[in-house]
Order: sequence, then C-alpha cells, then structure tokens
Amino acid sequence: SEPLTIYTWYIACHIFTALFAALSTMTEADSSRLAQTGSVTVKVLIPNYLAGALIGKGGEELNIIRKQTGGIIKLSQNKAYYPGTDERVVLIKGRPDSAFALLKLVHSKIRTRKAPP
Repeated sequence: SEPLTIYTWYIACHIFTALFAALSTMTEADSSRLAQTGSVTVKVLIPNYLAGALIGKGGEELNIIRKQTGGIIKLSQNKAYYPGTDERVVLIKGRPDSAFALLKLVHSKIRTRKAPP
C-alpha cells in the first residue's frame, strides 16, 4: 500500500524554525499514525541559488546527506521551479527520525548562504 504522507509543507527556507517547532508538537494521534506507517514526506521550497549547496559537485553532497540520514532527498531539476516562483522543490522522505535529520542537514547547509547580488 501507499505510505501515508503525514505532513507536506511548501515553505521558504527562512522559516525552518517554524517547521521544527511544528514537528515537535505533533499530537498523540499523529505519533500513532507515524508508528503505523513509518513514513514522513516533507516538501520544502528553496531559492535556486541555494540548490548547489545541497547538490554539491556531481551530486556529492546529496550522496553524503543520504548516507548520513538513511532518508530520501530529491531536488526538482534545474529551472524546474515551483509555479510562480524561482524556487526549487526539495522532497524529503523517510522514517520520522531520518526525515527530521534530513531537514536539519538541509537547514545547516543553506542557512548561512547569502543571496547573490
């Protein structure tokens, strides 16, 4: 059967803190559903100029992130932006602990990057 998607958010990278807060306040019913399905899917929008920080040369950074967390992370193709924006979709999927670890790694890789002039 299809894994249950508990949460799907479309957010700008500057509000990761709100996302972390939301994950930490899951209800008992949410936790119960996660225990049954074991899968979380999160979609995050990031500005195109930050994609390179996640991908790395030849996809090296993505491979490291996947190995460290055991989760799935995918980015939309170059110039395949979320409609009406210049932002790319980052798909994060996996067990709750893997998805949360992926979110933290994504945040750590992009939080200090400045927009190009």
